[in-house]
Amino acid sequence: MMSCENSIKLCGLLLVLALFSCKRPANEQLQSETEVAKEDTTAFSLDSFTEFPEEVMGCSCYFGLDSAAFAQGQYEFVSDFGETAFVSINGEITKFTRVSREEVDSVTTKSRYENLDFWLSIQLIDGRALDYEVSRMTGKMTLGNKSGKEISVDLFGVCGC
Repeated sequence: MMSCENSIKLCGLLLVLALFSCKRPANEQLQSETEVAKEDTTAFSLDSFTEFPEEVMGCSCYFGLDSAAFAQGQYEFVSDFGETAFVSINGEITKFTRVSREEVDSVTTKSRYENLDFWLSIQLIDGRALDYEVSRMTGKMTLGNKSGKEISVDLFGVCGC
């Protein structure tokens, strides 16, 4: 026969085993936390900014969403009229390097920019010249990440020196 003390020890052991058997396996918990982290990295926003990055001096292109935003100095895209462009992603100015440029016709150009996390496609249509060195332009910009999420916006702005 079991003593009362041994019965209490056995009940305590069974209680501990029952409690720990309800816990999820560690690898399942880790996998679910990893999936949440992956979801967070795919979400992004395209934001306006008001100040040009220091790297943009002299000749440049800068665009807002429309003429009103442009007039208020709210920019979505700024480039140095060369190889470097900037947009604001999740509130941070993000740098891109141009990887291709194509003249579609006499007034339309397409450019593609990339960095480690995102790509940027710009299609610009040359509008009327505002003076000898500056032209008004309109276009479309698409920002995408490596996970396949994309945001597209219309652009209104100028390019010139």
